[in-house]
Amino acid sequence: MSLYNAGSAVGNIVGPLLFNKKDKPHYTPGLKVVMGMFCALLAIIGFQVVCLYLLNGVRERQRVEHGKPAKIVDTSMSDTYVAYGGQDASLGQNGKSTNWDVARR
Repeated sequence: MSLYNAGSAVGNIVGPLLFNKKDKPHYTPGLKVVMGMFCALLAIIGFQVVCLYLLNGVRERQRVEHGKPAKIVDTSMSDTYVAYGGQDASLGQNGKSTNWDVARR
């Protein structure tokens, strides 16, 4: 992440120095450097995606070693209540429906 921030900062600082009046109307030297920085940032983003993918795999293996499920199911935005460790998103621990819309009726 710090590489991405550094790349953006360098581009913002050096950018105005790359475009001179003598290079108009095409500004070829400035455009070459900007395209190079853009490609470098794309490579950094790709590297970050690969790193996160590999680190997620490591974290899944650690969870399995500790007796937890490999994948975490995020129920924070669902409209049904699921107790911690529950397997079915529509049923609670006692097997009854815990859908809040149904419970309010």
